[in-house]
Amino acid sequence: MSDGRLKAAWTRIVLLFKVLSEFVKLASAILGLIAAGGIIAAVIGFVTQRWTIFATGGLVASGILVAIWVLYRNILEATSLRADLYWKKAKYSFQIFEDNVSMQQVAEITVQALRDGIDRLQNKYYWTGRGEMRLEILSKGHHLLGKPVLKEAWHYYDVSLGRSLRAGETETVVIRQTMRDTAGTFEPILTKTVTEPLEHLTLEVIPSRTSPPDKVIRFEHASYFPTHPVRSEAMPWHKEEEKIVWEIDSPKLHHTYGIRWGFVQPLVEVEVEH
Repeated sequence: MSDGRLKAAWTRIVLLFKVLSEFVKLASAILGLIAAGGIIAAVIGFVTQRWTIFATGGLVASGILVAIWVLYRNILEATSLRADLYWKKAKYSFQIFEDNVSMQQVAEITVQALRDGIDRLQNKYYWTGRGEMRLEILSKGHHLLGKPVLKEAWHYYDVSLGRSLRAGETETVVIRQTMRDTAGTFEPILTKTVTEPLEHLTLEVIPSRTSPPDKVIRFEHASYFPTHPVRSEAMPWHKEEEKIVWEIDSPKLHHTYGIRWGFVQPLVEVEVEH
């Protein structure tokens, strides 16, 4: 077996252990839900002196259904073990220029092939601003395959890698989006939802020099409970600094990571997500 195939096989093993770790956590959550349902049913039965069996069965069944739903979202979808590419690094750098209308995002993504014959990278973006938007590939030997396709507010597109990768080989793709939000419909937030196995994520915001933010918040939430953040906290940042940077090691599958910033004087609103 070649070194490339060994690297790809080892990557799949690492991904398998990550998924098994998540499975153990979810199994514990399932038991907790069932136990909680049993306790609640017992209390209801004690207070009402009736419908004990009904209450117990209903609550336990509800707990199991919720647990199965979470299991489906977080584990079965996480069979990105079937993925052809492993994302080793992804950096998203979002900049607002001094006119507070022009902006750009540069995404630098390093991927590793998990099997022979991989010749493209699939990606998507979501932008709530209104105005001109241009998508271009900056990395040498790569190019956009066709035009982005709009599906349910998301724009999907493929990037040709210019060659067929062998298992274990890596490639770095650089994508630039330039935008002009002439309608002023934009929210100051940069997010990344992890839909592929990812080793390291960098989120970077370069604010406008004419309107530096006075507060910055970073947050994380799981896709199956989007309204309940796993964490949300203020980021230490001073207006004299040029960039706002958040480095995340081993981000979790199906979790969203984001930076939100606020201004003394409201700006246009944008949301860019991949």
